[in-house]
Amino acid sequence: MVGRLKQVYLKHYNRLEVDKIHQIKQYIIDHSHEDISLDALARKVELSPIYLSKMFKEKLGINYIDFLTSCRIDKAKKLLGDPQKSLKEISFEIGYHEPNYFSKVFKKMNDVSPKEYRRTLLTERKDQRDE
Repeated sequence: MVGRLKQVYLKHYNRLEVDKIHQIKQYIIDHSHEDISLDALARKVELSPIYLSKMFKEKLGINYIDFLTSCRIDKAKKLLGDPQKSLKEISFEIGYHEPNYFSKVFKKMNDVSPKEYRRTLLTERKDQRDE
């Protein structure tokens, strides 16, 4: 009987962790443009920062800061399609306060600079319209 109770508890606990991770992921995606520290996020979901960090890595296979960075860069890729927005505006809009740092992170993750990415994106769009 104790074994069965333990199984039920672990199943319930794992489901809660999955729900909590989904909630955390969605919060990061929705608020990635803000300054979200691990401590602030942990307080928001009522977990210790150490436990949150460990759980995040275990369940998603990526650490918190890499996930946040990925969310920001994904948003930047979308915004780079708007030729009216400067790189500086985009960097601020996605949560980076230093445009040069944004460019460095973007290039590290994509092997091209934001300018090169934009140029390629806009050229592809132009080519598609011309077809």
